[in-house]
Amino acid sequence: MASDKLRSALLDWTQATAGASSTMRTPVFWLPPTVSSWGRNIPFVNLARDLSRANQIDDGTVLLARSGNAYDRKRWNKLYGHANRQPVLFDRCLAVPARELPFALEVILKPGSWVAVLIHAPDLASSYPFPFGYVTADPKIVDSYKRSIAELAAKADSTEAVLWTKPDEDAHRALSSIDAALDINIAAPD
Repeated sequence: MASDKLRSALLDWTQATAGASSTMRTPVFWLPPTVSSWGRNIPFVNLARDLSRANQIDDGTVLLARSGNAYDRKRWNKLYGHANRQPVLFDRCLAVPARELPFALEVILKPGSWVAVLIHAPDLASSYPFPFGYVTADPKIVDSYKRSIAELAAKADSTEAVLWTKPDEDAHRALSSIDAALDINIAAPD
C-alpha cells in the first residue's frame, strides 16, 4: 500500500491541513482491507508512524480493525497495538464489523479534508493483491466516504470495541472523540 507517491500525498495533505482553520480536530481513520499481507512491511510501518506523527496536532490516527470475534481483536492488538514490543502504530483502535464493506476495500480518511481509496485486486499471474485507487480532496467524495465510515463505526460494540487508546484517555473519551469527528453523536458524554 505504501507506494512513495501515495505516502508523499498523504503526508503532504496531512501536514498542509494540520491545525487548519476548521474548529474540529479530526484524526485520520484507516480501514484496512482483509488481505493477509496488509501492513506487513517496513514502508507500511514507516507510513503509519509518519502519518500519526504528522496528524498529532489534529488528534492522531484511528485504526478501524475489521473484527468478527475475540481472536480477531487479539490479533489486531498483537500486530499493531500494545501487545507488540514496538510502539503502537495507530493512536487508537476501534473494532468494527468485519463484513460491512467489501473485503478488498481500503479507506484512509481525514474527515473534511481528503480520502484515499484503494481496491486490493488479485494479480492474475500471482494472485497477490495489487492495490490501486486514488486520493482526492473533492468535498463531495470525502463527505460520502465519511458517511460510510461513520455508519461502520456506529455499528461498533460501544466502548468494548475500543481496543486501545491514546495514553491520556480512556475508552469513553476515545469513543466520544471518534463519534465527534465522524458526526455520529452516539457516545455518552465524558
